[in-house]
Amino acid sequence: MHKKKFISWAALFREANLFNSMGDRSKMKGKIEKNQSETSDEINIEESLIDASRSLWTNSLYGKFYGRTPLLIFVQKVMSKVWKLKCSVQIIDLASGYFCFKFANRDDMDSVLSRGPWFLGGQILLLTPWREKF
Repeated sequence: MHKKKFISWAALFREANLFNSMGDRSKMKGKIEKNQSETSDEINIEESLIDASRSLWTNSLYGKFYGRTPLLIFVQKVMSKVWKLKCSVQIIDLASGYFCFKFANRDDMDSVLSRGPWFLGGQILLLTPWREKF
């Protein structure tokens, strides 16, 4: 029987290369601060770090296939070929059958939006631009 592997938030940030995409890690000191009180734990994050995190998703779309949700590997293989992009796209599966399509550039994202609708295995893919608090 396999044990479930747990990953810390810091490890996830390293895996996603978030810190490297925002510059030197030494600049991050003081931007995240944990405050503890008797009633709750709070984490305060400087607005500049939040803005830098938001900017990572500006060329992204949310998508949902209506009907049976296809497997991530199938979506990755087929959509990347069908879209015929100039640059790469990262496809991330989310909860409840949603996907996030993170494009390397704005032109590719706009092209996908303007050339739709898209279908995969007879299922329509509805797309919407990334927004906060999805």
